[in-house]
Amino acid sequence: MNQCLHLTKSSLIMLYEHPGFGLFYGVACIALSLIAIIGNSIVFYAFWISKSLNHTSQMSRMLLLSLAASDLGVGLFVLPLHAALMLQMLGLVSSNDSLHDQNMTKTCPLFKAAIFVSIFFSGALLLTIGAIAIDKYLSLYLHLKYTQLVTSARIRFAVSAVWTISFLLATLETLMGLNVIINTSGMVLVIFIASIAYWKIYTIALHHQNQICVQDGQQNQICRLTHFSRAKRMAMKTSSLFFVLVICDAPSIVICPMFEYSKTPSTLLTLFFYVSSFLFISNTCLNPLVICWKIREVREIFANVFKHVFSKCIPSGNQ
Repeated sequence: MNQCLHLTKSSLIMLYEHPGFGLFYGVACIALSLIAIIGNSIVFYAFWISKSLNHTSQMSRMLLLSLAASDLGVGLFVLPLHAALMLQMLGLVSSNDSLHDQNMTKTCPLFKAAIFVSIFFSGALLLTIGAIAIDKYLSLYLHLKYTQLVTSARIRFAVSAVWTISFLLATLETLMGLNVIINTSGMVLVIFIASIAYWKIYTIALHHQNQICVQDGQQNQICRLTHFSRAKRMAMKTSSLFFVLVICDAPSIVICPMFEYSKTPSTLLTLFFYVSSFLFISNTCLNPLVICWKIREVREIFANVFKHVFSKCIPSGNQ
């Protein structure tokens, strides 16, 4: 309850000074929700109809579908609840006694619902991207042993563990109000582990490229620089989703603890809190674009869907 009152009071003070921001935030959440729903639905559709995607690594396929499911959940539940919470607080701003505790507690049921779905789906998203990093590392490190060790049962267990852990964390946060430092530390830990995995991917790729130079008898600087560039591109190719996550999450990791531990947050800090929270969940729209950019089959299906939509919406000149 204290967490609810803390957020509501600081938000109402901010909205008194900047009511336009509240309206903009609510509209932006709805717009982002529609984009996330459409983008991730197309990703699911692409995996459903594309035969070549069905023959990809089962682990990669399951993790990408888990990522799309978490992004879709954010679009369906998290963003609409954030918009509804902001609009409810805008309604309180219009009342004469909105800062009274009795009035502010009206936002608490919606606030708790928003907290639960945010941690559930955002946690699943974060853990899935961490699992993707570990999967990419294992596929390079284990090489031929990868398919023997990464079995269907272990894949299902890994994906189930991601969603179970996210559900437990969301439940604990909703019922007990976990310390913000614990939540932030969890985010930092996953990002750290994923960073190590991608660094290992880069070093393995560089080692393989250097071996090519030695085998070809080309130990000159030009050969090494060429293969260094190839190794770098390979690491970048496998880590695009992770880089998008870090860019979107970094402001929230810094600002959220500052906001939570400030007894009387300034209007500017509250604004930054909402901007960082919005950026944190905005990667639900960016992830489908990254998947589309990296996977040719998904890109082609995206193009076909939009061509079909535009052909229906825009009549041809012959009609």
